[in-house]
Amino acid sequence: MKRCILAIFLSISLTCTVSAAKKLPFDLFYDLVLLYLETSDDSSENPEELHANLSKYYENPIEWNNATHQQLADLLFIPDQIIDELLYYVYVYGPVHSINELRLVPYVDDKLFDLLPSVLAVSDSIKSPNWVDPFSYASHKFTLRSDFEAERRKGYKSGTYPDPPFRQLVKYSTEASPSFSAAVTLETDAGEPWNVRGFDLYRAYAQFSSFLNDSRVVVGSYRASFGCGLVLGTYSYGNFSSRLRSKRSSYAIRGYSGTSEAPSLNGVAASIVPVKGLSISAIYGYSPIDAHITGGFWSSVIDDGLHRTISEQANNFSLNLHTIAAHILYSHRFFSVGATAYGGFFSLPSTVFGNRQWALSLDYSAKYRVFSFSGETSISQGNGIATTNFITVTPLPELSFALNIRHFSNDYHSFWANSYARYDRVSGEDGVSFSAIFPLYRFMTIDFFADVTRNNIAVNTSLRNPLFYDFRARYSASFRNSSTLHLYFRFKQQQSTYLPLYNHIYNVSEEQVYLLNLNYRCPFPNGFTTNSGAQFSLAREFKDVWSSNNLGWLIYQDVDYSLAKTNLLFRIRLALFDAPLWANRFYLNEASIAESSYSPVLYGEGFRWYFIMKYNARCGLSAQLRIAQTIYADRQEIGSSHDLTSSPHRTEFSILLSYRFKQNKNTLYYERRPTSL
Repeated sequence: MKRCILAIFLSISLTCTVSAAKKLPFDLFYDLVLLYLETSDDSSENPEELHANLSKYYENPIEWNNATHQQLADLLFIPDQIIDELLYYVYVYGPVHSINELRLVPYVDDKLFDLLPSVLAVSDSIKSPNWVDPFSYASHKFTLRSDFEAERRKGYKSGTYPDPPFRQLVKYSTEASPSFSAAVTLETDAGEPWNVRGFDLYRAYAQFSSFLNDSRVVVGSYRASFGCGLVLGTYSYGNFSSRLRSKRSSYAIRGYSGTSEAPSLNGVAASIVPVKGLSISAIYGYSPIDAHITGGFWSSVIDDGLHRTISEQANNFSLNLHTIAAHILYSHRFFSVGATAYGGFFSLPSTVFGNRQWALSLDYSAKYRVFSFSGETSISQGNGIATTNFITVTPLPELSFALNIRHFSNDYHSFWANSYARYDRVSGEDGVSFSAIFPLYRFMTIDFFADVTRNNIAVNTSLRNPLFYDFRARYSASFRNSSTLHLYFRFKQQQSTYLPLYNHIYNVSEEQVYLLNLNYRCPFPNGFTTNSGAQFSLAREFKDVWSSNNLGWLIYQDVDYSLAKTNLLFRIRLALFDAPLWANRFYLNEASIAESSYSPVLYGEGFRWYFIMKYNARCGLSAQLRIAQTIYADRQEIGSSHDLTSSPHRTEFSILLSYRFKQNKNTLYYERRPTSL
């Protein structure tokens, strides 16, 4: 009865104030997801992997009535709390009749209500009659891509880089609804010798899902994350993230076919759900890794993936790692508890922990009304301890408070852990973070975040103060014409490095930076969308004494034009910047073509522009072109050593051709229901 009353009230309010949920064009949908995640220089999400996963579920949306936790987690942008609420809604009220019932799900705000209909659907048939039926409607996609620069770097002119300056990508992928997916990726970077082993990167996987409750099996390359990622959390390996977003404990394994050169697992992973609420996962992975080797020991991992020079080729797969891990989890509506065991076996001893590594952890979560608690505590060899714990209070759907307390002892090591610390391992950090989200009038919100971190390893360095600070505030507003306004402020004090004059050894230092970002996005009914923005940074560095304040600024303008009838999209950006110090540098996310992600660091004084054209034919053929150029006003050369370009500008070209076809073009896996209530 309560649901019927809410549905009637909602249908009236939707008619009067808010348009019905609809599927957005993919490029617009992807841009809005990036904005929702606040992707920045310390974002934990890999844009390339995010693009691939969203593209997969955009083509084959998840059936809400039959969705599983792992499928929703694969979307990467839905908070774990929202995943629980989406599943619980179907469990309590039965089959969903309209996608607009998202309005009835707790904690689904206006931003998520705009995004979810593009990857979530409601069908007339809740379940496919036979698990193999989706293969009759499988889609196949072939992709060819090439990237190159107009200007030649010094390494190509001198012959130090043996092959032409072209990056090549070949990829095949297939999707049979959410039940089965597979992909093969072949890639080589510019300048790498072809006669050594052909392509430089080979990656493939096959993933079977949606059978036996929430079970999943992946063969080939994959990524795994359990609990809060203290033992296994490869999604953000190698990143420094002082912003710890509040999240419930989760588990997920998924196939990976991206081109990131960060270490990945290759082998077999399975997650079985023998009875509802109980999950058992086991993985085995073999990982060839580029590493720095000295005296028969390895000290750090190399993840740039470049094998052009003799020294770079010498580091190619210089280290092998065998990984064995298992995870067991029991989940209930109000609580969950899980345990993870990990063992790593290296072909060469580490300078820190030797040939072997192990870790054990316990992850947990509980929820009662508006209160929730989650976390994970782990121990590694040498009795290293790590723990991270979240407390969240959500008195209203758009009002929430979160507190995170974490501790990583200096001797804690786990190779596949999320890197909360600034080193190749998770260690030596104590931190407290607090966040609060306040709803304002209509579609306006204010988001506050504060984080204080003590780097215990840095105590033994030349740092003046081992405490790092990060304070953020964000104001967001949405208007009736679907335009959005974002105002973002940040202060951070963190560790930095600098190279003294006539010295080749980097020194550890500190920097203080004040950032102010403004962004206004406005769509027009004639196919145009404008995106205007400005960024300001006030920075100073501490070497022997604090330097004076240095002001950096950046302004940019984006214009998109979409011809819906011809499936043609044009996108252009113009940006002016002046960043006098490295601490003033700007990370400005750029749109790209498929199967790639690249956003340059803008430092110095200059001008940057790019142009993108995408054409998607109805026959499944897609052609995409991207041209980007950076022109500097404060230098006549760019880069150094073999990467030196003897001109004040660099021009980048990217070309992609892809073809997608379906085995059965006349039948869809399921039909969408009307979006009205």
